[in-house]
Amino acid sequence: LGPAPEREYNAAYLPFKWRGWWDFGTGALGDMACHIMDMAYWSLDLKYPDSVEAKQGGNTKESPPAWSTITYQFPKRGDNPPVKLVWYDGRKNKKANLPGDDLAEGKPTLPLIYAMEKADDAERMTIRDAIENGGGDQFDAIMQTIHKTGAIEYTLKAAQHAVDQASAAAIKLPDTPYRDALIELAQFTQSRTH
Repeated sequence: LGPAPEREYNAAYLPFKWRGWWDFGTGALGDMACHIMDMAYWSLDLKYPDSVEAKQGGNTKESPPAWSTITYQFPKRGDNPPVKLVWYDGRKNKKANLPGDDLAEGKPTLPLIYAMEKADDAERMTIRDAIENGGGDQFDAIMQTIHKTGAIEYTLKAAQHAVDQASAAAIKLPDTPYRDALIELAQFTQSRTH
């Protein structure tokens, strides 16, 4: 057990859940982020962030956060631009803590912006109100407008264009596993189904 106090076996700790107790682990950030974020860290030569902002909840004296959103801001590195890297984990308000909660948080995304551009006045006002007031209660009506205006298809084309640009830029890098990982990551962002 190392420095942790001795305790009886409990299914709350083993075989897998030990990661979620301060005496044995560090939660999702220390358990998974150190591996998942490694590819971006090494391939983009990130080094040390200029700032880190962490939002979290559900932690106790005994256990790490139930959810966290951690934003790392990395400086420019030579000719490479600054990088914003965001880690999401856990469950917040009984839902997965994902960047897809943008509408509920009042963040306009490309499908919403495109839908507003193509929608009629009433639909445009519904979307605007949801963005300004965090309107998850209008989700179904807004999704109908998004589908009606072709905003998903437009966004998918824009995303594919960005993937193509990223792949074309990455292929010019030295032929290393890091370059190949960047290209694979760019393609994965467009092909993923979850």
